[in-house]
Amino acid sequence: MKPKQKSRRVGLARALSKLGYCSRTQAAELIRTGHVHLNERLCRDPDTPVLLDHDCITVDGNPIEPRTKVYLVMNKPRGLVTTASDEKGRETVYAVLRAE
Repeated sequence: MKPKQKSRRVGLARALSKLGYCSRTQAAELIRTGHVHLNERLCRDPDTPVLLDHDCITVDGNPIEPRTKVYLVMNKPRGLVTTASDEKGRETVYAVLRAE
């Protein structure tokens, strides 16, 4: 059995990013403009230390919970590039994932 890992501290902006809410840059802006509460207290410093497993983070009164991660495994078809976007206009692996 694996021992339980100790939760480490990360900055509040990074915590919002890790939880899948938004990017770090967007999180820093939300924090600075007064939209984020940490343990029911308004927080305006994006670098405030947070324990992801213990602290309560809310944005505009809505609690932020971790999103479920989805992992995909595929054999990349020949001719596609492995990137989200290509500056040369080539088709990417995301073309295979598009909903019909």
